[in-house]
Amino acid sequence: MPRPNARMLATLVAIAGGVSPAGSAIAAQRVWNAPGGGALGEPTNWLAGVVPGLGDEGLFSLGATYNASLAAALTTDRFSVGSDDFTINLGTNTLDLQRSVGLTDPSLAVGLQSGETGAITFINGDVTSVYTSLGFASGSIGSATVSGATSWTNSQTMVVGDAGVGSLSVMNGAVLTNGPSRIGLASTGDGAVLVSGSNATWTNGFSMRVGLDGVGQVTVNAGGFAEASAVELGYNSAGDGDAIVDGVDSVLRAAGVMTVGRSGAGTLLVSGAGEARSGSASVGLNGGSVGGATVRNTNSKWTITNALNVGQNGGGLLTIEQNGLVTASSANVSGAAGSGTVSITSGGKLDVQFQMGVGLGSGGLGTVSLDGGTIEAATLTIGPSGQLVGRGTAVANVINAGIIRVGAPQGLLGLQGSFDQSTGLGGTVIVELAPTTEVMVVNGNATLGGRLTVTLAPGFTPSPGQEFTVFSATSRSGAFDTVQLPTPTGGLTYTLEYRGGNAVVVVGGGLPEDLNGDGSVDGADLGLLLGAWGPGGGPADLNGDTIVDGADLGLLLAAWTP
Repeated sequence: MPRPNARMLATLVAIAGGVSPAGSAIAAQRVWNAPGGGALGEPTNWLAGVVPGLGDEGLFSLGATYNASLAAALTTDRFSVGSDDFTINLGTNTLDLQRSVGLTDPSLAVGLQSGETGAITFINGDVTSVYTSLGFASGSIGSATVSGATSWTNSQTMVVGDAGVGSLSVMNGAVLTNGPSRIGLASTGDGAVLVSGSNATWTNGFSMRVGLDGVGQVTVNAGGFAEASAVELGYNSAGDGDAIVDGVDSVLRAAGVMTVGRSGAGTLLVSGAGEARSGSASVGLNGGSVGGATVRNTNSKWTITNALNVGQNGGGLLTIEQNGLVTASSANVSGAAGSGTVSITSGGKLDVQFQMGVGLGSGGLGTVSLDGGTIEAATLTIGPSGQLVGRGTAVANVINAGIIRVGAPQGLLGLQGSFDQSTGLGGTVIVELAPTTEVMVVNGNATLGGRLTVTLAPGFTPSPGQEFTVFSATSRSGAFDTVQLPTPTGGLTYTLEYRGGNAVVVVGGGLPEDLNGDGSVDGADLGLLLGAWGPGGGPADLNGDTIVDGADLGLLLAAWTP
C-alpha cells in the first residue's frame, strides 16, 4: 500500500481539512510532525495544525523514536505507522480507532510498505479498534505492544504478520481482547505473539490460527494467559505454526479444538510447569499435515477434556517426557488414515479416562513407545496397524490385535490389568532374548492365542540349561496358536513350556553330533559331516583331532536318532 512522503502531504492535508458546503467534515490524512514527541491532542504536533478526528487517518512516518501522550479521549478512524517507533502514554484515557472497512484498510496498521519498520506501544489506559494489521505490506516490519495497566479491545480480526513481519506483545498485566487472530497470514507473512508476565491476558473471541500460509509463533510464558475458541497451528498446507507455553501459571487454552498441524506443519511445546488446555486435540489432522507436540518437565501438562487424536489423517508425534502429563477422556493413535506415534519417556504419563486405540485406522502405522513412561486407560486396544513397544507400565485392560514388542533392548513391560490376545484377533507378541532380558508381565488374567515370536539379540548366544520367562501373568487361559523360537544352532535347542501363568523358553544342550541343531541326528547331519571331510576340523570334527574322518563318522552313527 504505497504512501507518499509525510512532508509532501502538507498541502493536501490542509485542503482536505476544510469543510464541504454541506457542512460535513471531509475525511483526511493527518500527518504527525513532531519527531521529538508530544501530546496527540496538540494541533501544533500535526501538519496543518489539525488533530485527526472522525473520518480521519493519523499517519506516523517520520523515521523517529519518541514518546507521545494523550491528555483526553481521542476518536479517529485510523492510525497508520510507517517507520516510527513510539510509545503512547494514554494517561488513563481512551484512544478509539473506529475504521471498519476491512482488513485491506485496517483501523490500526503498522509497517505500511516494503522497507518500513514501525512500532507502537500503549501504556496506562484503554485502546479500542476494529481491525489491526501488524506487518501490513510485504517487506515491512510492524509491531505493537500493550503493557501494564492497559486494556486493548480490537473487536474484529487481529493480524500479526499480514504480508510482512509482525509482532505483538501483551506484557505485565495488560489485557488484549479481539475477535479472531491470524498469525502469519500470507505466504510472505511472519508473525510472532508474546503473552508474558503475571495477569497478562490475550483473549480471542473466535479462532487463533497460527501459520496460515506463512510462519507464525505464539509464546505464553512467565504466568501469561492466552485463549481462543480454537487454536490451529499450521492451518493451510503451506503454513508453519508453533506454540510455546513455558513457566509456572502460563496457560494456552482452546475452548474447542487445539490442532497441531491442521493441514501444514505445527508444533506445540509445553514446559517449565506450563499448561495447555483444550476441549479436544489433534496432532496431524488432515492429509499432508505434520504435527509434533511435546509436554516436558514436572507439572507441565496438556489437559484435554474430550478426545485426543495423534496422526488422524496426517503425521503426528506426541512426546511426553521428564514427568510431563497429558490427560484426555479418550485417545486414538493413527485412528483414521494417518500415521501417529506417542513416545513416553522419563516418568511421563498419558492418562486416558476411557478408551485408547492404537492403529485402528486403515492408513499408516500407530505406535506407542515406552521408555520408562506410563499409559493409563480403561481399555487399550492395539489394532491391526498398531504396535506397543518398549519398557514401562500400561495400567489398562489390553486387547492385542497388532504387535507388542518387548525384551532386549527395551526391558520390562508391565500390564496392570487383563491381557487378551485370543484366537482370531491376529495379535503377536515379539520377545528378543538377551542376558538380562526382562519381558512382559501381566498383573491379571491373560487369554492367549495368536502368535509368539522369540528371537535372539544380535551377538547373544544362550547357554544350555538357561531358561527365559518370556511371558508372565497372574493367571492364564489358552496358549499361543503359533510359536516361532530361535533357529537351533551350535547344538542348542529351544522349547516353550507353560508353567501356570508363565511361558518359559528352555534352552537345551543338544548333542555334538546334531550338526544342524534340529534336535535329531540323521541324514542331514551325515551330509554336513561328509561335506566337511578331510583336514581342518570344525563342528564335524567330533573327536577333536583336527581332521574329519572315519572316527568322526563312527561317533555320529553311534548317536543316530531312531
